[in-house]
Amino acid sequence: MKRLCPSLRFLVLGFALTTCCRLAARGAETGLSPDVTQASLAASSLRLVAFHARELARRKKLQQQKCSTEGDVDAARARLANARYNACLVWGEPEAASEQLRILVAVNERELQRERALHECRAASEASLERSQGRLAYARSLLAEKEGDIEIAVEQLRIVVAMRMNELDRFQDLHRRRQIAVAEVDAAQCRVAYARHRLARAEGNSAKAIAELQTLIALHEMGLTRLTEVQRHAAVSEIDMTVGRWYAAEARLRLAMFKEQHAAAKQELQQLVAIDRALLELVQKRSTLLGGGPASWEEGAVVELQWQLDFDRHRLAKGAVGEYIHEHPPDVLWF
Repeated sequence: MKRLCPSLRFLVLGFALTTCCRLAARGAETGLSPDVTQASLAASSLRLVAFHARELARRKKLQQQKCSTEGDVDAARARLANARYNACLVWGEPEAASEQLRILVAVNERELQRERALHECRAASEASLERSQGRLAYARSLLAEKEGDIEIAVEQLRIVVAMRMNELDRFQDLHRRRQIAVAEVDAAQCRVAYARHRLARAEGNSAKAIAELQTLIALHEMGLTRLTEVQRHAAVSEIDMTVGRWYAAEARLRLAMFKEQHAAAKQELQQLVAIDRALLELVQKRSTLLGGGPASWEEGAVVELQWQLDFDRHRLAKGAVGEYIHEHPPDVLWF
């Protein structure tokens, strides 16, 4: 299988989709088992890859019609690379997963070149340029970690932390001038805490990594409390509230896994699976009401959320036999 080119490999794996779905349905009747949830996750991964491949083809067609930019096409390439990266990890193909990270690095390198050209012409802000540098650094850190080059990973993650700190400073200044909501400052603080956690983890500083996760949990819970207060005035949707609960639960899960607290991890995973289901149902309901068409936001969100649900169900099933998937593939598009 590893000798096949990526496109052919995904095509061949597509023939297993029907069997995977049948196994997944049987799993719903008999309870969670790693084999069944693995099959369901493989099917979801294939659907996710197919969706983003169609979106990339659509973007390329729009570009030919002068209705889309090379940046838009590259953004679609990044999402497809992310989906394929996830799929390769699910299918146990680490070399192919690393190749998708190389694609992601190349996409971010081109984006940075475009941003620099725009910045030189004063058509892009310093903040926009710095975000592009941070995205490239993060992609490089992921590839370096995957290839075992910890020194490079640490170097790149320090760039990411510096970028996130500068972003937080800008957001705090904008909030003081009443130009953005406090929720945006909260989100920026969460990104700083997570970047510091990743750096501490790469440096092998467990105490610091745990402390940053605890900070992240406190920030998410504070944000969730604020959302609850605002919801009383009907200013927050149920989807926003559910997303807030998801982030808080996911942060607690990371901490439990990092500290190898298996009972706590299982409890958080059970909660996360319930939140996944609730969020998926909310988005599906929204899609039905709005009549989302091909390549709509709702269609993509449903595919992504189904993948997330199957991913968390598989982690829960693995936990039942004393194993967990520790690394979270969506970290690739953390930005």
